[in-house]
Amino acid sequence: MTNYDLSKVPKVDTSVTIPKGEYAERVKKLRKRMLDLKVDVAYGFATPSMPGDVFYLSGYDPQVENTLVLVSQEKLFVLAGPEGARYAEEMTKFGEIRVLSEMQIPLEDYPLIKIWSLDDVVRELTGGKIARVGMLTKADVLTLDAHALMQKVMGPRVEFVDISDVLYYEMRYYKSKAEQAVLRVSNRICAEAVRAMCEVLEPGMTELEVTAYGDYVIKKMGAFGYSWDGFILSGPRINTCIGRGSNKKIEAGELVRIGYATKYEGYSSTAARSVVAGGATKEQAEFIDHSIRAHELAAEKYVYGGLEREVELAAWNYLAKHSLGKYQVYSVAHGTGISECLEARPFTKESDGKIEKNITHMIDIGLYGHPKFHGASCEDPYLITDDGKTERMSDLPLKMYKMK
Repeated sequence: MTNYDLSKVPKVDTSVTIPKGEYAERVKKLRKRMLDLKVDVAYGFATPSMPGDVFYLSGYDPQVENTLVLVSQEKLFVLAGPEGARYAEEMTKFGEIRVLSEMQIPLEDYPLIKIWSLDDVVRELTGGKIARVGMLTKADVLTLDAHALMQKVMGPRVEFVDISDVLYYEMRYYKSKAEQAVLRVSNRICAEAVRAMCEVLEPGMTELEVTAYGDYVIKKMGAFGYSWDGFILSGPRINTCIGRGSNKKIEAGELVRIGYATKYEGYSSTAARSVVAGGATKEQAEFIDHSIRAHELAAEKYVYGGLEREVELAAWNYLAKHSLGKYQVYSVAHGTGISECLEARPFTKESDGKIEKNITHMIDIGLYGHPKFHGASCEDPYLITDDGKTERMSDLPLKMYKMK
């Protein structure tokens, strides 16, 4: 084991952020598309774990309560809950805040917060003239309650249309230079957290003890949180795939999957590596090396103008050649940005598009269910820049394990 020195955690430039003017430009672009689609009002929905559709337009990244955003040609309202009213005021970069009882924690009382009725908010937004409402949020995120609420307040004669592809594919999929800069910082912090956890790991520690080092590093470097709990999964717990770290003690000789999903300025990053507690045997090292090589081959195909499916096929064909294909349980290349993995355009074997500029993906090899080693991960973020160059947004070595 190499002891990671917490007193020497590196620094990053935490002044890097998304300028307020960029939010205004995003809304301007959305409004133009609303005119094209003859949509009078558009609305988006967000949860603390899936904040993208509200955050992307307003800068508000909700915590605890769900929230909505309403957009017309003249106004944008962030519809926050009373618990987060002051936080919403602090965070929002574009638009106005309206606090709704419908967004609050049930049965709580907030006597000092002004509560708006949704009817009044909609009248203020539109003047009561609405024929067509656009839904900005995908059906798998939008709750039935939120949609029913909007239907009720808009009235029975209003037509609702799904325009989520505008936000999801036409806008959020492509990353501006400011977004790319923020993602570089986020990924640098994430890489350091994973490095710390790999270096402190030793037999006898619990999974949560190891995770604590990653938690410290990200806060020390300036990230306010994470997209999901760091996963330090040892032995058979690797097969939980996205399981949280536990109080299980890590045993000598166990293969350990170490990963983290940092969140900096609202943008997520992820890295995952495989190590062995106490050092890897030759056989364990060969297994981990297969996941690394599959990652490298997929990354070699992540190039501007290349075929999307070739990224996936490069990894799958290699794994199949070594009788490991049946253990890769998800797409090798998936989108990233505001939310890790829950973003547009994963690449699959059936993808028929060409790789574009200003996009980001995770190259993610995840082997699970192996009868002897349980599994292994090798995951890193990649960017295609405006000039068509591929950039790995991490300085973390793909090989982090030590030999026995």
